Amino acid sequence: ATQPGDAVAWDVGVTRDIGYVTVGLVGQNIGKHIAVAGAARNIPTRVALGLTVDRIPVGAYIDITPAAVVSVDRDHTIRPGGGVDVSYVPVEGWVFSARAGYRSLEQNVAGLPKRFTLGLGFALDRLALDYALQSYGSAGLEHQIGIRVR
Repeated sequence: ATQPGDAVAWDVGVTRDIGYVTVGLVGQNIGKHIAVAGAARNIPTRVALGLTVDRIPVGAYIDITPAAVVSVDRDHTIRPGGGVDVSYVPVEGWVFSARAGYRSLEQNVAGLPKRFTLGLGFALDRLALDYALQSYGSAGLEHQIGIRVR
């Protein structure tokens, strides 16, 4: 049986709008190793290049945004991924969103097919809060919380 451990990690990235596409480059999970059962383990550091297209309106208040990503892990493994973000915008400047995605991983979260990730977000004008969930199999779940100020 594995034992839980804690670590704090940071992401640093840049984005650029090119026509109807937004391209982003990010270094993810930058930080110290995690201590599990008295042993240091690498956190899943990676570099990712992603793109999204402009949101697609499907109603007066609902938008869909598809995305794709290619990441390179600490061990130089290349992993593709992608997903969709569904946003509800009841008032200009307020955004509630839910995401489902696929990332080339070998983990399984209870009840979900392998390799799926989930997320929720809320944005109010220039401030955005984000939550993401990803499984690392028997090693446990990764919870990510993000705050962005534009």
